[in-house]
Amino acid sequence: MEALWQRLRRWAADCPLGITLRPGASEADIAAVETALGMAFPADLREYLRLANGEKWNSDGLIGGWRLLELKFVVQEAQTMRDLAAEGAFGDNTNGETPAIKGLWWNPRWLPIVASGSGHFFCVDLDPNHAGTVGQVILFLHDDTARYLVAHSLKEWFARLADDMERGLYEIVTGEDGYRRFNSEALLWSSLEGRTLYQPLPENG
Repeated sequence: MEALWQRLRRWAADCPLGITLRPGASEADIAAVETALGMAFPADLREYLRLANGEKWNSDGLIGGWRLLELKFVVQEAQTMRDLAAEGAFGDNTNGETPAIKGLWWNPRWLPIVASGSGHFFCVDLDPNHAGTVGQVILFLHDDTARYLVAHSLKEWFARLADDMERGLYEIVTGEDGYRRFNSEALLWSSLEGRTLYQPLPENG
């Protein structure tokens, strides 16, 4: 994982947008979060967190404009979603079930690690369905009943991200407002599913 993460870190440093990664978390910090959430993290997630504790709050977002969450925000988002689910805020939705992902609007054993800032998350799934894998990465969209399998593990996803970034697939465009951002398709190019959810911005913005 270390060599893989160094590839992502080098790409972020060379990117003309302002992507600022945080230093790694300590073993004690990781263990405290595991205890607070009542779940043991997969080995590749623990290794990633030792290398980088997410991004700074003002970073432009490594994952297609979405930001890797610092541990304290992982806990905050996970607990907020757990509380809402426990209160029945999401009802009894089962429409999103797939062979790999259980059909819950929110599963308390989904761990949000990347956030859009508007309620969407990439999550590490610690409670997969019968054909899934513990530690798989899934996409949660708060306004869509479907749940999408992104990768079979965090390490697999990071490897695909690194390959696609180095191949130049993460295009940066300038919108009519003059703001430079990733092409909106970028966050899904490296996913197993969901690539057609967003359409890229026109080349001229």
